[in-house]
Formats: sequence, structure tokens, C-alpha cells
Amino acid sequence: MTTDSAHSGKRAVFVVVPQWPSGTMAMKFGSALMKALRVDEGNAELVQFAPDRVFRVQTDRTEAELDAALRASGVSWHGSVRLAD
Repeated sequence: MTTDSAHSGKRAVFVVVPQWPSGTMAMKFGSALMKALRVDEGNAELVQFAPDRVFRVQTDRTEAELDAALRASGVSWHGSVRLAD
């Protein structure tokens, strides 16, 4: 199901994660990232795997809101995530 982004307030962005965690933290972080973006995991398209992990998603979050949501998630990860239009 696709959502009309003009009516939902969501926009298409690239999510760039320069330092993707490894091991079990990768799964925890990936889940927390999608939840912070308010995106179902099936609706995120992996565009690039390395050197940076890049996803294409539709979200209504700003970069500041995303950072705050990730900090509040309880996942102990200290990297950065950037949003690019």
C-alpha cells in the first residue's frame, strides 16, 4: 500500500548511516531506526550497503526529531544518522 505523501506530510529522503553497528546491535539499531523514522521495515529500500549504509524512505521526521527518537530508544549506539532530500 502506498501513501500519498502530499497528504500525509511525509517526504522521500535518503537516510545515511556512516557507521552501521555490527553483531546483534545491528539488528537492534535497524529496528530502532525504522521505528524512529515511523517507517515499516518493509517500506525502507536499501540503496547502498557500503561504505555508508543508505536507505530510501518516506518519513515526516526531521533530522533533529530522528536523533531525539534514537536517543530515547534505549539502543546504546553513538554514531550519526543524516537525512538527505
